[in-house]
Amino acid sequence: MLSSKSSKCSHGEVEFLGEQSGDKGVNRYYKCRKCGAVLVLSEDGVLYEVTAESVGKLQRESQ
Repeated sequence: MLSSKSSKCSHGEVEFLGEQSGDKGVNRYYKCRKCGAVLVLSEDGVLYEVTAESVGKLQRESQ
């Protein structure tokens, strides 16, 4: 699930995963240490959340 709305977790403690160049700037990727969600701060300043369940599903599908 990709969402731009906040979930029940406040994502107060995150780990920086890296960044990727975009057309206008840089996308930054973080992982919440509490719930496992991946947070994407887009080059446009929009914060997206990929739930831990979706991350696990994507990892299984790529194997």
